[in-house]
Amino acid sequence: QTLDLFPRLKGLSRSTDILRNKIQEVATSRTGPGCSVLILGPTGSGKEEVAQSLVAASERRETGMQAISGAWLNMEPGMAMSELVGLHRGLNQQRIPGLLKQLSDRAMFIDDFESAPKYIQETMLRIMSVPEESRAPYRPVGASADEFTNVWPIFATNRKVGEFARQDFLFRFGARIIWVLPLNERPADFAAIAQFVWSNTWESRDQSRKEPLRSDTIRHLFMKELNWDG
Repeated sequence: QTLDLFPRLKGLSRSTDILRNKIQEVATSRTGPGCSVLILGPTGSGKEEVAQSLVAASERRETGMQAISGAWLNMEPGMAMSELVGLHRGLNQQRIPGLLKQLSDRAMFIDDFESAPKYIQETMLRIMSVPEESRAPYRPVGASADEFTNVWPIFATNRKVGEFARQDFLFRFGARIIWVLPLNERPADFAAIAQFVWSNTWESRDQSRKEPLRSDTIRHLFMKELNWDG
């Protein structure tokens, strides 16, 4: 039943089973600005797959998730803030909504968040610093009054948490921190992931020529003791 709930997370290792249970625990709790989530893990470990699984199991499954990169926000300060909070008056004197407005009922997944500039991290910290089940106030560039967002922030990083510009950032997550181990630390997942990749490889090919993935092939690959970085 747990495997059926999380089709994106292949594997039968104890570590992945613990991961699924943690996702389910977080997903069935409250969502919103004051209930942000942090996903930690090395590059290629599947942090975005975890985020997608988290949203799919939550009350936001219908509205979904938008993924952006912290490095993408590392642009000219005024432009970055406009992208995030919006412009009160833009070209032709029209209001231009930012991500906080556009994704107000959705989840916003920010990968590599440690690479976002300090002022963006501080803005998101204020968004997160509201009571649970409360909308978060923010002020668009050029506006004289606050607007409100109900966005659900989900952050991911492959760095040490001490590399965030704001050291108090970590305390906003409470128990909503999810750790994802690399594949070389959960070898029991190898066969299921290999089978999944092999099956998808044949989807665009002649199915009549499809070959099975033999156990001796899986054993041969596994014995190479690769790091599987990325």
